[in-house]
Amino acid sequence: MENNLFVNNYLFFLIPVISCVFLMVLVFYFSYLRHIRNLRVLRFRAFENLENEKLRITRELHDSLGAFLIPLKGFINSNGQFDSSNADFWNQHVSNFETYISSMNENLYPSELLDNNLGQALNGLSSSLNYSNCKLIIAHFPDLNLKGSANIHVFRIIQETLINAIKHAKPDYISVTHLLNQDSFVIAISYQPSENSGNNIQGKLGRGHANIEHRLSLLNANYRIIIDEDVVFEKFNFVLNEA
Repeated sequence: MENNLFVNNYLFFLIPVISCVFLMVLVFYFSYLRHIRNLRVLRFRAFENLENEKLRITRELHDSLGAFLIPLKGFINSNGQFDSSNADFWNQHVSNFETYISSMNENLYPSELLDNNLGQALNGLSSSLNYSNCKLIIAHFPDLNLKGSANIHVFRIIQETLINAIKHAKPDYISVTHLLNQDSFVIAISYQPSENSGNNIQGKLGRGHANIEHRLSLLNANYRIIIDEDVVFEKFNFVLNEA
């Protein structure tokens, strides 16, 4: 009798404990599955954006080479002669092509980053993104040298955010400011979307944020977007000992 009572009491306490443990295991298991699924989505988007970027670069190279070679081919086929009468034209033609290729090279990988000078690379964005009607106003960055690959991640985050804003918001100007603290630094981007950008500007901006979010997670950085009286504020907070 006493043995049966002991067994019953034991089971009475054991069953809820087992049930709780089982539920906790399920919760952790499904959380793990969700985490894995999110990582797969991020990787898929990152590779998709990478392929889209390769396609964009290919088209730009094709167009720029065509713009350079078509006049040259026509000139050669017409048995044209290079002399002083057309020297200025061809010098300018070659110079324009060289400038375009240099600008493309800076967009792909700024030379300043080869020297680990993040600040100078960020300052150069105002000239490398001058292909649109949007005016970039960038507060001068001091020399910044983060550890490892953090330099390129921070640069790409800001570069892609600016390209995203120019593409979707179509503003007349974009302001880029920064605040450096002892253990962190903040970069703030603000602009007013044009009337031609349409509604739901925050939703449109979110379409191009897959790569940005992935880089932010690698740096353990924080990001906020605020829309106040038709002005968009995008704020990035980087921790120096993380970046």
